[in-house]
Amino acid sequence: MERAIKGLLFAIIFTTCTFHLKAQPITFKHFGLEQGLIHPSVYTINQDNNGFLWLGTGEGLCRFDGIRFVRPATKDTLTGSYTSFCFKSSKGTIWVGYDDGSVYTVENLRIKNMYRNIDAPSMITWITELSNGTILVATQSNGILAFNNENRTVLKLNDSKIIYSVEEIDQNRLLIGSNEGLWIARRNGELSYLYDTKVKAIPETKVNCIIRQKNSQGYWIGTSDAGLYKLTPTPTIQVQPFTGVSELNNANIQWLLEDNGNNLWVCTFGKGIFKFKKDPASKELYEYVNNYNQTNGLGDNYIKNAFQDHEGNIWFATYSNGLTAIMDEAFVFYKYNPTDILSLAVDPKEMWLGSRNALIYVKNNTTEPTVLGSRNGIPTDAITALALSDGNTLWIGTQHSGIFKMTGSNSRPQRFFSSDNSVENTTNKLLYHNNVLWAATNGGLFAFDIRTGKIIEKYSTDTDLPHNKINDVYIDSKGNVWVATKGHGLYSVSSKNHIKIDGGSEIEFTAITEDKNGNLWACTYGDGVFGFMKDSVINLTEKKGLKSDYGYSIITDEEGSIWVGHRLGISRIQPSTLRVIAYSTEIGILGDCNPLAVNIDDQGNIRWGTTNGIILYNFQSYKQQQKIPPPVNITSVRISDKEYDFDKPIVLPYGKYRIRIEFVGIHFRSPNSVRYQYKLDGWDMAWSDFTDANYAYYPRLEDGKYKFLVRAINAEGLSNEAPVELSITIMPPLWKRWWFIGLSIISLIALLYLYIKYRERKQRKFQEYLERLLEERTREVMQQKEVIELKNRDITDSITYAQRIQNSILPSIKKLQELFSGSFIFYQPKDIVSGDFYWFDKISDNKFIIVCGDSTGHGVPGALMSMIGTTLIKDICNRPDVIYPSDILIKLDEEMRSTLNQNFEHAESSDGMDLIACEIDLQTYKVIIASAMRPVILFRNGEQIYVSGSKSSIGGIVYKNEYKNFENQSYQLSRGDLIYMFSDGYPDQFGGPLGKKFKMVRLRNLLEDIHDMPMEEQYYQIKNNFNLWRGQYEQVDDVLFMGIRL
Repeated sequence: MERAIKGLLFAIIFTTCTFHLKAQPITFKHFGLEQGLIHPSVYTINQDNNGFLWLGTGEGLCRFDGIRFVRPATKDTLTGSYTSFCFKSSKGTIWVGYDDGSVYTVENLRIKNMYRNIDAPSMITWITELSNGTILVATQSNGILAFNNENRTVLKLNDSKIIYSVEEIDQNRLLIGSNEGLWIARRNGELSYLYDTKVKAIPETKVNCIIRQKNSQGYWIGTSDAGLYKLTPTPTIQVQPFTGVSELNNANIQWLLEDNGNNLWVCTFGKGIFKFKKDPASKELYEYVNNYNQTNGLGDNYIKNAFQDHEGNIWFATYSNGLTAIMDEAFVFYKYNPTDILSLAVDPKEMWLGSRNALIYVKNNTTEPTVLGSRNGIPTDAITALALSDGNTLWIGTQHSGIFKMTGSNSRPQRFFSSDNSVENTTNKLLYHNNVLWAATNGGLFAFDIRTGKIIEKYSTDTDLPHNKINDVYIDSKGNVWVATKGHGLYSVSSKNHIKIDGGSEIEFTAITEDKNGNLWACTYGDGVFGFMKDSVINLTEKKGLKSDYGYSIITDEEGSIWVGHRLGISRIQPSTLRVIAYSTEIGILGDCNPLAVNIDDQGNIRWGTTNGIILYNFQSYKQQQKIPPPVNITSVRISDKEYDFDKPIVLPYGKYRIRIEFVGIHFRSPNSVRYQYKLDGWDMAWSDFTDANYAYYPRLEDGKYKFLVRAINAEGLSNEAPVELSITIMPPLWKRWWFIGLSIISLIALLYLYIKYRERKQRKFQEYLERLLEERTREVMQQKEVIELKNRDITDSITYAQRIQNSILPSIKKLQELFSGSFIFYQPKDIVSGDFYWFDKISDNKFIIVCGDSTGHGVPGALMSMIGTTLIKDICNRPDVIYPSDILIKLDEEMRSTLNQNFEHAESSDGMDLIACEIDLQTYKVIIASAMRPVILFRNGEQIYVSGSKSSIGGIVYKNEYKNFENQSYQLSRGDLIYMFSDGYPDQFGGPLGKKFKMVRLRNLLEDIHDMPMEEQYYQIKNNFNLWRGQYEQVDDVLFMGIRL
């Protein structure tokens, strides 16, 4: 009676709580026939070293990679019976037992038959491994089989009990679960045991399972109708019934699992799963957590098996509803009445949730809410924004009624702000900071002083905001207040700092957050998410993995990840890698994230308000998850439409082949986020880009040795260190074989030898004929050579003589050295005589003229032009009507065209020269420069001045209406300043490591480096630099370089 009253009281309390709250702290994911499972009854689960789950079902064995259920292909025909047990040995081999007594092993996706009793089949009930590596396989009525390597024997027992489970205590004792309870069998010989002791503390009933305790020497004993027991074998056998919850006392225990988080999962046949949490202060005590069954999401009350995979996911084998898994305990879902959570505010003591016409209050560490409605003064309106301030004050923003203030959970809200302008009463966000309440409304942004209730400031289009509808207000780590609105970027109302996106149409920004590096991120209504880096703007969209381009909330977690709320989903962005992980209905999200309904508490947990309750991201649970890279496996190799075994290197005869290789990276928590990168050594030059496609196709491979490499990366950015490899060899054709090539080489050498001998004999005769003919021709050539050498000597002597004449015309550099503090002339003709020339003379007491000329061509033609130029310049400079350097150029141009008959439009001669005329006042150091096509470089007070010449040259054909303009350019210099004049032979010289021209830029840099040196040192620098730059290249033109220091 007392138990019934307690049960009724529990039912009343449970009904009262769930009227407002429906909590499902665990989300189950189901896999059935619709997902490809071959049968809805699953009896056993295990995982191989490659990461595949192996499932024993009502139609046999199948494997699962997170995406597909595959019935394995095998040369040994699998029976049509159901799979009753799976076990993984210490060597990684999966042992599989069937209800007809068949035993198979699985290694590297290959199935091998180990045993089949056709005459007297008996179901395999249990498989385990002894400490010496022997595999024991328990049958229901044919005893226990022992497998040691390839040898199979039958374990001798002194009684024929029906065996359901067996485990080793030590080298001399076995625990055997039978239909008559639990027995201890003692060894009395090689593979021979006697039923020695019956464990009387366990009732004489069917013992379904014996599970070795994790991190302990004890065992869990599960019975068919007497509940669960705990057995400790040393120093003496001690048995205690597990009394964690009364519902287990007579339950049919099918399996137990101790997970990595010290939770105990008890699987029953008819009552679902019972979860217990180990007491951290005690190694023995367990605290009851919950009973999961069809009423709270499990999907089936009949559970045959449980297994925890490498990632930490927990899988349950159900009798009639397929496979069920707990993938991610980091996400917890709470459902309230009302279910549509529009806003929320959380502090360490309490949580407030805003809905339509209601306000929900939840105390810390409780799940029972208090719902406040119109009778409690809550406005009959949608509560779209909530904020908590100091002094336990709650600020309430509504959709149409303005802002309310409520102090304490028992008080009634008081109107704080209301406007005659209806759009200002629509509150989108409330933010409290330093006694200021910021309110983002459809009519602008308001800043309230909560101590006086007065408006400090209102920001709108009147204060240069682009729009009055303010979707969000955010205060960054530097105290800047930012608003999200429709415009071309983000706007700060405190610092007047705007972050704009150039070009394009306006974007409606809906929410703002800041990452760990101080960069702002914002989601938008239809344009994805923008990250505003220091030197760039990042835009992430659906094409880059975002759940949706429409974002309604955004927040940064403790690890720096950016979370974005969407319809029916959430996106997680890693700012450092820009990796995006999307979460949706596959983890249990059944509602749309409401605008700005997101909050992070001091524990790092994030809550989203949705149209279907609250989503809680448990940050501590996420940190405890096992994070491993996805194991990658090759699953199929098809070569020219034929399937090949990929357990060993593939060797193919010579031919051309189409090869398709399929592979899979196993990541059960998020299988569709796995991406792949592959490479075929011997064919591909580099690794492929990461792709979602789980296959590689090569349409035409010819002979050669290839190695296929593939690796996978999951959504968390984890990847295998070593890729999976597959060797493929296509044999070369006959004519590429080494013996054929060797034989061919020997044959070729022999033929070549015979051919050479034949050719030598024939060549010898021909050579004798040529020698006779050569002697005759040599005599003729020697005679002609003597004639040519004589003529060449005469020509060279003439040119050399012309050089002496030309040099005698050039003035002596001593005159420069007498008048100036320093000077040099680097003069290097391309040939013996030069087209470049210089002339200088003192034409009055104070005036000194220097001319630097570059005639058309070089060699003899250039020398003739230089001599004409020198003669004309001497004459022109002594004329009384020549006053300025430009006059020299004008007169020289006229005289040159007259001398060369270039005054006619149809004249054939276009020869001329580029020339610089520089006049220096020896007293004032005023310099006047006139230049035809050549620049002059000056250094005044150490500063380089580049003087450009006119665009006209001296001489050449002048057409009608064409006018040459030579201008004077004056510069006032001082003592010690420098003047540099040069022909184009220096900057146009090819050389250097790339064979390019020296160019004016390098010349100016050279002068910048050496202008402070003595002029003699400058001469050697100019000369050595030219020869060093030229190197092995031919000199392209005559070179003249003059330097004068005033």
